[in-house]
Amino acid sequence: MENGANLFLLSDYIQTRPNEAFKDNSQQRKNALRNKLEEVFAKIENREYQDAVNKLQNDIRTKADGDPTAEDWIISPTAQEQICDIIDELISYFKDLL
Repeated sequence: MENGANLFLLSDYIQTRPNEAFKDNSQQRKNALRNKLEEVFAKIENREYQDAVNKLQNDIRTKADGDPTAEDWIISPTAQEQICDIIDELISYFKDLL
């Protein structure tokens, strides 16, 4: 798996979801998620893999996981599944590097 490519794929996927896939303020949420993914990419470039995993797992995935304990920004079940699948692959990959 090419981790950088999957991060870009994830970012592109999020940015191209229709407004209806988001709970309110879709453009603001897209921008915020893009910024969060840029932070992850910077952490990876600096070989801060645990920080990248934490950001993916605790800050980005929680916005799309369908779990009612945290407010989801992405409310489309299909988008949630795709996003969580990509994030889970990335997390698994980076945990192997620890």
